[in-house]
Amino acid sequence: MMWGDSRTRGFGSTAPTATSWAGRIASRLPPYFTTQINGVDGDTLFAHSSTAPLRAAFTASIAAFVAGAPKSVLILQYDYNDWHNGELASVYGSFLDAQLTSFAAGVPGLTTVVFASIDFQDYGTVNGTSGNTIQDFLTQQTNAVAAHAATSRLVLGKPMLPWSSTSGQWFDAVHPADAGYITIANAIAPQVETL
Repeated sequence: MMWGDSRTRGFGSTAPTATSWAGRIASRLPPYFTTQINGVDGDTLFAHSSTAPLRAAFTASIAAFVAGAPKSVLILQYDYNDWHNGELASVYGSFLDAQLTSFAAGVPGLTTVVFASIDFQDYGTVNGTSGNTIQDFLTQQTNAVAAHAATSRLVLGKPMLPWSSTSGQWFDAVHPADAGYITIANAIAPQVETL
């Protein structure tokens, strides 16, 4: 399962369903894998995890999809819009921690891979509303995942795809182009396959 925002949907690619990083990972998995891609432009962790009922509903939807499977993997890519909108400010990490707790309790056998796509951006960039930098959010992600090391992993964006206006891998300052989505899929897929 791959849940996230426009980057998960593949905004900026030529055929998002197939050529996003999520679509490319799904296409390379063996046929006995059942996959689900839920990429929604503008989506946020806030929308799914900011209250206990929302977290419970999110967990229930994941549990229903993987019912009966002895092992499952969820790649979660929610961060940039939360930072950009200033919705979570300094409490982003607490909501992520609470959602990972809910997943661990409600979905046995699930490993959550938190894809830190916000890591693509410049660490020092400041949100004018919340005052949070990109580094602030990355630190919150890192700490939340570390608290759930038995059931969670963190994958950083910048090492796999540094921002560059001349690399040909970026559609705009936020979204990769086809070449960038290939790079992401090639970096994430081996880590997922080992799970």
